[in-house]
Amino acid sequence: MSKIVLWNNFDRSQFASATGSKLELYSVSKAADGSRRATAVNSRDHKKVDFTCAQWYPHEEKPQLMACGMSNSVVGLVDWASENKGLKEINPATAGRRPCSGLSWNLLNKSYLAASFDKHQRDNSSVVVWDIETEKPVVKL
Repeated sequence: MSKIVLWNNFDRSQFASATGSKLELYSVSKAADGSRRATAVNSRDHKKVDFTCAQWYPHEEKPQLMACGMSNSVVGLVDWASENKGLKEINPATAGRRPCSGLSWNLLNKSYLAASFDKHQRDNSSVVVWDIETEKPVVKL
């Protein structure tokens, strides 16, 4: 089982870690003795499937938003600042049941998220770009 670790783009004291089906948000702080400590401040357990990749949202208006790819081809959005403790799933109907192998946010069109999937099959797309505002795919390759 691999571990994913990503620093927050806008808060130098936060990083997220995913192992198996558990995603955790950590805060790094200075202790009284001068050492640094990482403390888990929030977590999400998807229980159904493992996380395979993750990517922080690259724009300042949503500094606590992350996209997470899963082993069942689902891509989820986690907003650590939200009261909602769940994972908002984007269901890639064209991806089949292949693990999500990579995620990339568009730096210019803020609502576009691209995801890649293992082993291209003739009837399924290996790359899908979603508009997270409409929750619909805009490009399938």
